[in-house]
Amino acid sequence: YATTSLGYKNTFYVDASVRNDINSAYLNTNNSFLSYSVGGSVLIHELIAKNDILTFFKVRGGLAQIPADLDARYTNPEYRNGTQPLSVGSNFYPTAYYPTRKIDQDLKPAINENREFGLDLKFLKNRISFSGTYYNEKRNDEPIPVTLPSSSGALDILINSAKAKREGIELNLSGDVFRSSTGFNWTTSLNFAKNKSTIVSVNENL
Repeated sequence: YATTSLGYKNTFYVDASVRNDINSAYLNTNNSFLSYSVGGSVLIHELIAKNDILTFFKVRGGLAQIPADLDARYTNPEYRNGTQPLSVGSNFYPTAYYPTRKIDQDLKPAINENREFGLDLKFLKNRISFSGTYYNEKRNDEPIPVTLPSSSGALDILINSAKAKREGIELNLSGDVFRSSTGFNWTTSLNFAKNKSTIVSVNENL
């Protein structure tokens, strides 16, 4: 794991990190996963003349790749104890159920690829604030249980089944309706969000 943060003249900022995880829950040796993130921002108000109208202006952006790990019990289903014992004559025997889900031997985690861009504005000595963000997320190799025929002896199999995309915008406008030196302040805000999710593709064997 490594991380770094850089700043220049209180105006330009960059943050970056990288991390490698090894998960023994997967049934193959391809179980090393890399995560990274890079983000940057520029304080535009530091580059223009000071004024009481536009008091803060930041442009920001970032991208990241993050594996979505799976729990060991999800990739290696356990036997479940039965609620009723098996009765044979006068003897009773505990029961257990064989796992009904198969796991693809080549299963790997879903990879989230995130991109985000936005800006933050403040006006009139910070009395009015506006924030806007656009994001685009791609999720590759989503593990999804797929139904199997009953002749297989299992209900379903967990495989990397789909690729999905999600994108949208988030807007926020807030303002100080009332300010006082006595400590009573009234701030109100409006929020707007729009999101669209799309299944880009599914496993060719489905």
